[in-house]
Amino acid sequence: MFKSPIIPKAIIAAFYGTGKNNSYGREMEKMFDDKGGFPLVTIALIGAAVLSCIHEWKTGEQRTIPFTEPVYSPAFERILTSLRGWKQYTTVKGSSLTEKLQKALLKNARESVGLTEKVSSIPAAATNAFDRDDFANNEDDSSDLGSDE
Repeated sequence: MFKSPIIPKAIIAAFYGTGKNNSYGREMEKMFDDKGGFPLVTIALIGAAVLSCIHEWKTGEQRTIPFTEPVYSPAFERILTSLRGWKQYTTVKGSSLTEKLQKALLKNARESVGLTEKVSSIPAAATNAFDRDDFANNEDDSSDLGSDE
């Protein structure tokens, strides 16, 4: 759960680009703070954008589908609800895996443009709503999230 490599790649492309000084990640550094990591709402937005790309290519040929609020807001809300539920669950369980995800995504994005050291493995968001059983099954998968730092 939350491990597809497309998510960190999309974050880097959308917010850090080629690393030039005009990237959002550099201009809005305070938006992406080290303490909380990459915001859950932004991870959910990236997840909805990935879903949009999947829809555009679902027939094997690209068909442009506008990435608009009326079309993708329900998917965004499902992903955000899943992420928030996962964060609550991992906080209660004491594993803090959601926080580790957020920090790992931020560190990897910054490292991609020379701002920090690289994190060894980057998990990512999913497009389905998950429940407590999914969260519990993910508890055994914490080794891929890097250190606690």
